[in-house]
Amino acid sequence: MKCFAALNKRETYTMAHIIYLLFPGARYNPSGSIQPKVFADSRLFGTALSSGNSVSSTCYGRLDIPVGNDMMTVVDAGVTSANSKDFSAFNFLEVPYQYFIRPIFGVRIESTMHSFRGMFGCCKLNRTFRGYVMLLPDHLENKIGYLAQTIQGMKEKYGAKFVHLEDPEFERHFAVYADDEVEARMVLTPAMMRKLTALRKSFSRDLMLSFNGNMFYYASDTPDGFLRPGRKSLDDEYLLEQLYREVNFCLTVENGIK
Repeated sequence: MKCFAALNKRETYTMAHIIYLLFPGARYNPSGSIQPKVFADSRLFGTALSSGNSVSSTCYGRLDIPVGNDMMTVVDAGVTSANSKDFSAFNFLEVPYQYFIRPIFGVRIESTMHSFRGMFGCCKLNRTFRGYVMLLPDHLENKIGYLAQTIQGMKEKYGAKFVHLEDPEFERHFAVYADDEVEARMVLTPAMMRKLTALRKSFSRDLMLSFNGNMFYYASDTPDGFLRPGRKSLDDEYLLEQLYREVNFCLTVENGIK
C-alpha cells in the first residue's frame, strides 16, 4: 500500500510537470472530475439506470486549458453503461472501492472494469439545436458492448434513427443517428462535415461525437487512460509525443467546432 501510494504521488507530480512544460497555461488536477449529469447529457454511453442516471462514471484526472475567453475541460474517464458490470457500482463494493481500492491502485485499475475508458470532453456552442445528433464510428457493426447498447437504448427512448448524408468521405468515418433528420442536416452542414472529417483524420483513434442543445461532446477510447503514462512508457520514446498529440487534439476540437 505504501509503495502504490508513493508511486501514485510521484506519477502525479511528474505528469503535472510535463503538462506545465507542454501547455504552460493548463491546469492539471489528478482528482478533478465532471458531474455525472454531463456524461448522461452526452447520451454517448448508455440507457437509463434505475437511479435515473444513464451511466456510472469515475474520473481519474481533469485538465483545464484556456481557449480565448473560455476554458476547455477534458477528463480521463471510466464510464459504465446501464447494461454493463462495473464493480464500483454495486452497493456492497462501493465503500471498499472508494476508500481502499481506488486510492491504492489509482489509474492502474484495469479498463475492463468500465464500458469505456479514455478521453471525454465537452464545450459550449454558439447556437442551440432543437434536436440531438450522435456520430459513432462507421464500423459500429464490429463493435460490441456499450456502443450497440447505446444505439438500441437511444432508438427506444429518444426515437433516434440512422441518417444518411451525401458525403462519402465523412461517412467512411462516422455513422450518424438523430431524433430529427432535418435538424441533423442543419447541424451537419457540408462545412461542419469537412471539419469533423479533418478532425478524425488528425487523430489515430475512433471518435464518438454528439450535439445536444448548445453543447458538443466528444470521446475517444484510450485503454491505458488519458493523461496517464502507458503500460510501455518506460521504454517508449514516443510517450510525450503521444501525450502532446492527444491534448493538442482537444484544442483542435474546441477551435474547429466553434
